[in-house]
Amino acid sequence: MRKKIFFGTVSDVDLRLMRVLTKVVECGSLSAAETELGVGRSTISRQISDIETRLGMRLLHRERGRRGFQLTQQGQKAMVYIEQLLSATDQFVEDIATINENLVGTLDICMTDFTYSDDKNPLTRVMQTFHQVAPNVTINLMVGSPREIEKRLIERKAHIGILHRYTSFEELNYEPLYSEASSVYAGSSHPLVKKMQQGEKITPSEAQSHQLISREYRESSLQNDLKSRFKRGPTVHETEAVAALVKAGIYLGYLPDHKFDGREPEFHQILPNAFSYSSEVHMAFHKSKVQSAHVAEFLKMLRNGASNASAA
Repeated sequence: MRKKIFFGTVSDVDLRLMRVLTKVVECGSLSAAETELGVGRSTISRQISDIETRLGMRLLHRERGRRGFQLTQQGQKAMVYIEQLLSATDQFVEDIATINENLVGTLDICMTDFTYSDDKNPLTRVMQTFHQVAPNVTINLMVGSPREIEKRLIERKAHIGILHRYTSFEELNYEPLYSEASSVYAGSSHPLVKKMQQGEKITPSEAQSHQLISREYRESSLQNDLKSRFKRGPTVHETEAVAALVKAGIYLGYLPDHKFDGREPEFHQILPNAFSYSSEVHMAFHKSKVQSAHVAEFLKMLRNGASNASAA
């Protein structure tokens, strides 16, 4: 590629191509980015070539015979500036909206898996109400672990997080939304369930002799104490992975009661009086002095929704 100096103004087309590049890098391959971007690989490849031509440098090195790539040295340096530019552009839109007090822009929300389905979580109801008063705001949702959510909030890649609070970061504000109850569950083919179905009683010590699934991230001292009493099983990242392993009847696992207690016939609660616990689910957001109007409005609605739910 013939090198040339980038000059002129940054156009909407340039920004769009940079967002495509950022998504490709985030996904790790062109094939994975196809689903995220909703376009074919050939289109993505052409867009990458266009931004490389526009910047006058090779950004990605395609791996022969594979769908992956590696960032070139120039690409690694360019990505730092591209991410800064895109972040500043998004912040500019939000800041202008704040001045005009118009509810426009994008609202990026991250949440831990299975929290949306809890009736005590006001998120779904608030999104419905918010869309009525702010139809020009696009709401994006991402599911991740508490650690991933907090990282995105600190890096200003998300506005609001719905998560279990196990740690505290000085850059973030945390406010309790509701309390979530969790219990130990076993799949229908697990030995403990078969024994229960035969009318036999099981004891806490007997249950603790079976392997329990651990979580990859840090949890509360109460959770750690309860889980330490069991034989240690595999370590997983998300609640959905816990559910899959429990359903297979191989391991015991902690799952939220609002989703699995009586609603999923293949999941059986094990001695809730001995092993169940409750934990607070919080909303978290960055301690920014300047908060866009639509983010502030959504946070206010979440607070009101949580207050109404607790009072009901």
